[in-house]
Amino acid sequence: MNAHTFFQQLSADDFRDWFQSEVTKLHNTPATRSILDVMGARFRYAIAHCDASDGLPAGTRRELTEIAQRAMPREEVAEPFTYAEGCRLLQRCVVVRTTECDT
Repeated sequence: MNAHTFFQQLSADDFRDWFQSEVTKLHNTPATRSILDVMGARFRYAIAHCDASDGLPAGTRRELTEIAQRAMPREEVAEPFTYAEGCRLLQRCVVVRTTECDT
C-alpha cells in the first residue's frame, strides 16, 4: 500500500497515534544515524503533506524539539504546537542534514 492510500485510510486518532510513535522512533535513534535512514516512506510523505492544526501532546512537542536541536545545532528551534508545525520542523531537519552530508 502506498503512502497516500495509507493516510486516506487512517482516522484522525489513528494518525495521531501513528505520528507520535514515529516521532518516538526518531527520538530514540542514535544521533549518528541519519534521520532519512530512520524515516520510512510513509513518514516522509506525512511530513510533506500534513496540515493538521490539532495540538501536539507535550511529550511529542518535546521529542520533536530535541530531534531538531540535534539535527540543527546552530539554529534556534521553536517548539512546535501543531502537527503541521512539527512536520515543517522535521522537513527543515531533513533539508539541513541532507545539505550537510553533501558538503
